Amino acid sequence: MSTPTDPLADFLWAVYTLQRTDARRNALIVHYLPRAIGLLSLAAQRHTLDIRLTREDRISIAGGVLLDIIPHYDPFRGRSFVSYAYGQMVYALRELRRTPRRKVRPVMHPLSRSCPDPEPGPAELAEAADEAEHMLDIARNALGGQDYDIFYRHYAKGETIRALGDDYGVPHTTILKICRKAMARVRRYAKRS
Repeated sequence: MSTPTDPLADFLWAVYTLQRTDARRNALIVHYLPRAIGLLSLAAQRHTLDIRLTREDRISIAGGVLLDIIPHYDPFRGRSFVSYAYGQMVYALRELRRTPRRKVRPVMHPLSRSCPDPEPGPAELAEAADEAEHMLDIARNALGGQDYDIFYRHYAKGETIRALGDDYGVPHTTILKICRKAMARVRRYAKRS
């Protein structure tokens, strides 16, 4: 989904694709905000955009871009979210450069007011953990033994499809089919409840 070494992001995307709510979107924003701020600075350096941004500007722009692109990103298309976000950061900086500075009013994004520090705090992490536990309960109710085990190990623990196939002694394509069918069943169950 996002990167093979980021199981938390994979799990957050799995939860978000089940039900696209503001709370789940905000959990993704909190997770990606520090990286998005770094991408914004990197984009400004690489594309030699002569824009001086304060810390608040970087948080506001990165949060706004994340808020805009998360609903449009499809984690199953094969492109990492970070590379997708980088392209959008470059676009946002170019748009900012085209706008005359005197017409731009400093506006804080609502997310930056609630989370001035780019690192998620204990409250945000606890809320994300509660949301994840709720989604695991839905998955537990929707799926049977082996399907739930595969779903849990792949989406919650971040194990790869190939490793699960090796553990169960079946081809990885079989595990992939089980994961897709399990995700569809969990989505249907979540919509009903």
